[in-house]
Amino acid sequence: MLCLARVLGWHLVVVDQREKNLCSTTSSELVLPQELPSVEEALKKLSAALNALETPGLEKSEVMRLRAIIQAVKVYKELLTDYMNYRGLEVELMELSKKYEQLTSKDPGAPLK
Repeated sequence: MLCLARVLGWHLVVVDQREKNLCSTTSSELVLPQELPSVEEALKKLSAALNALETPGLEKSEVMRLRAIIQAVKVYKELLTDYMNYRGLEVELMELSKKYEQLTSKDPGAPLK
């Protein structure tokens, strides 16, 4: 019997139910990605988890895991949006600082407008 057993990176993997007892994970095995996944990648993972929930006969633990993935993707999307906004604000602030420095260095005695 096949079932959805684990999430590896951003991919849902189907494994043989007999191998389930061989799989073990711990919360200390977190691997930081080189780059943040895009919103599109997060939504693909959300879609995969939603589709997996439609599989008949899922064990309660699997349903809970898929629900946790769905919740995590929602939070990730919100936090990624905030992060992108902060990055944009940082760029704008740096540009304005550079322009201010250029304006004040032209004529130090001139009043600022």
